[in-house]
Amino acid sequence: MRQHKIIRFILTLLLWAILVGAPNYLSIVADRRIDLESMVLSDSIHLAIFLSPMLPLALVARMVSYRARDCLFYLIPFYGVYVFSITILWRFAYLPARDWPQRPNENRI
Repeated sequence: MRQHKIIRFILTLLLWAILVGAPNYLSIVADRRIDLESMVLSDSIHLAIFLSPMLPLALVARMVSYRARDCLFYLIPFYGVYVFSITILWRFAYLPARDWPQRPNENRI
């Protein structure tokens, strides 16, 4: 049992690093490296890179008993990146075996 949790933890961290960590790092690097005359363009690039994990989180959220609109929690500072996304990915890493309760309005499969 403990070995399964360690594998699940490693898989969750790997998914988080790919899905959330990399875009956040790229947005910081792009913000420092891009010396654009237009602040609007620079901010748009930064925002597009930072918000890119929201679509995959919305797609995965339905599979793990969240609503797709719950991906808007990603916009909450600190909570979205470090709590909400890890919770979604923790459940996704263990998807074949469910260890969380279904929502009342969720279809039983």
